[in-house]
Amino acid sequence: KTISRPHPDGTEVDPAAWWGALQDALKEAESFGEISAISIGGQQHGMVLLDAAGEVIRPALLWNDTRSSGTAEKLNAEFPNIAELTGSRLVASFTASKVLWVAENEPENAKKIAAICLPHDWLSWKLSGSSDINDLFTDRSDASGTGYFNPVTSKYIPEVLEAVLRSDKKIVLPRIIDSREFGATTNTGLKIGAGAGDNAGAGFGIQAQEGDVVVSLGTSGTAFAISKSSTHDSSGTIAGFASVTGDFLPLVCTLNAARILDAATQILGVTHDELGELALRAPAGAHGLSLLPYFEGERTPNRPEATGVLAGITLANSNREDIARAYIEGMLSGLADAVDALEKA
Repeated sequence: KTISRPHPDGTEVDPAAWWGALQDALKEAESFGEISAISIGGQQHGMVLLDAAGEVIRPALLWNDTRSSGTAEKLNAEFPNIAELTGSRLVASFTASKVLWVAENEPENAKKIAAICLPHDWLSWKLSGSSDINDLFTDRSDASGTGYFNPVTSKYIPEVLEAVLRSDKKIVLPRIIDSREFGATTNTGLKIGAGAGDNAGAGFGIQAQEGDVVVSLGTSGTAFAISKSSTHDSSGTIAGFASVTGDFLPLVCTLNAARILDAATQILGVTHDELGELALRAPAGAHGLSLLPYFEGERTPNRPEATGVLAGITLANSNREDIARAYIEGMLSGLADAVDALEKA
């Protein structure tokens, strides 16, 4: 059985929305029977800033917020070996670039920072009932998306963190625990597991093995694999993440996936099922109509300021069927390119 709650629109959100949704879901989950343990899988990269009292300083910037594209490039320039240090060349999605954006654009908020964590870290901590930021914990899979963590050594990188904060002040980062460990317990004694980043958690859940390629279609589109060796792609195409099991998770991400289908349903006034039925009535190629689906910029290739393009429009293909086909094919073409890049690597 699946329990779901909608995520607020936008690319920044008050973490309280996640906490409220989780509490509602847990109440409903009581009907499943006795729960002996829980762990959180969360979207990677997102930035949750806490002050010394454990209060959220500002709305969390989500992975798909592109305002930090410029600060990502600054960090890449300051650390030409960033891919060797972290496994990835930084783009706007990484936590590091978002924190630097805050340091440069919201100095008063930056002064308050006492701890930095990710969505899954924050929810695990909230479940524990603690208000002490020193009790924050995470796992290596999610930490590997911060931009200041080395997935090979499983340690944070102080020099990158100082550059991100534009300060040498000491702040709290979640302690890294093994995926098989419990990081805390709830007030009722429920054990809280390490949790994971969403893609790493998905790979673990379907028992992906070395050599498998997994494609995920959500807000983002991802193609990832399980590898015994780490990757360090300086071009920025492949992100060198860590897996849940102690291996590595090379990943290619596109920014525009399921939301493209959402946009198509709104334009055509149909449900998702009806969108598919319309698309099946049109031939492959949609009579020459094609969509470049960079509706919110793009991550791979790294074009954060790009916009979408609907090309090849004629009177003949200006119909609901071809438009539906073009939207779906455009979205899938990005995923196909991601799989191709991953397999070549």
